[in-house]
This record gives sequence, C-alpha cells and structure tokens, in this order.
Amino acid sequence: MEQKNGSEIHLQKRLLNIVRTIHTRGFQKISEYGIHPGQMELIGYISLHDGARPVEIGKALHVKPSTVSVSVKRLEKSGFLETRPDGKDQRSIRVYATERLKQMKGQIWNELLENEEIALRGFSQKECEELLGYLKRIQDNFESISKPLTICCGKPANRKEEE
Repeated sequence: MEQKNGSEIHLQKRLLNIVRTIHTRGFQKISEYGIHPGQMELIGYISLHDGARPVEIGKALHVKPSTVSVSVKRLEKSGFLETRPDGKDQRSIRVYATERLKQMKGQIWNELLENEEIALRGFSQKECEELLGYLKRIQDNFESISKPLTICCGKPANRKEEE
C-alpha cells in the first residue's frame, strides 16, 4: 500500500481512539459490578465452558498460566468464580461460574453490547459485515507475521502465548 498523506498513521490514530473510547465506556459500565475490563474475556470463556481447567483457559485466551491464576483469584475473591479440585486429577483445579455471575451475566453483557450498538449506529447490516471483514483482514495481516512484534518492556504485542 502506498502511503498517501500519512493515511497509515491516521488509521492507527483512528483505531486507537475507537479502542480507547470503547474501553473507557466499557470500564465505566462494568466497574459498577466490580469487574475489570481485562477480566471480561475470562468471564465469557467460563460462561461457555463452566468447569474448565486454568491451562485450557490460558490456551483459549492466549495468555500465560500466571495471568489466568491472578484473574481467577481476583474474580473468586469478588464472588464471580469458584475453584474446585479436579475429580480426575487432584493436582489440578477447575473453574466454575458462581450463582452471582450466572444471575448478573445478562446484565453485564447488555451493558457491553450497548457499546456495539452505539459504534454501529447508522450502518446497514451489509456495512457491518464489510467492516468486520476489513478488521479481520487487518488482524490476519498482523498474525501472519512470523516474528512477534514487541512493545514496551519487551512483552509481545500479539497475544500469542510464548512457548
């Protein structure tokens, strides 16, 4: 792609502003429930895979086991998750949604879906599908790079777990 008047920089700036706005609004909405935005992916995963082991969660979310452990402990302390020993392997635990999370899940997701409705207001169904397709192609372009990009402190920019 040929650079035209710094359009690539404008793309980055525009995407960062959108992500920042969505993140800020989402944080404002879910912080009322005592949930950090970074914990939403874990909550979503457990909602679909109740009783998952931490190693499964880490692989699915492309995060380190220590990240899963810290998040599970915080969500357990907040009363959203509980851990129990694995019946087949006493060295391992399984993570379950509590009744509190099950009861609040609908409210939490509705709060977050409001962001999508606002972001896509005025778009036709076809335009929404095209936009998601374009964003997926951008993501695929970065994921196709064999060497992970690095950001501050030498941590990987893509969320692939380091082997």
